[in-house]
Amino acid sequence: MVDGIIAWMQTDEFFNWSKYSGLEAILFAGGCWMWVIVYGFIIHDIRKYKSLEMPTFVAAGNFAWEANFSWFFKSDMGHLAQGAYQA
Repeated sequence: MVDGIIAWMQTDEFFNWSKYSGLEAILFAGGCWMWVIVYGFIIHDIRKYKSLEMPTFVAAGNFAWEANFSWFFKSDMGHLAQGAYQA
């Protein structure tokens, strides 16, 4: 089973290895997952302090950007990157 998972991870379906390098995969997916952590801290601070430390129109624009690029536009980087976007 482990061999099957490793073989699947080496395909272009999991990550587009033919177009992007391993370093690009790590940087892109790592950056996406770091934003998930940052958004968690932002949501925590909103609940704790009952305020958002950025203008409302900026928060709305940021939400629209994230929603568009996680659900409507698809990345050609594979399932790893798309999952990081949608998290």
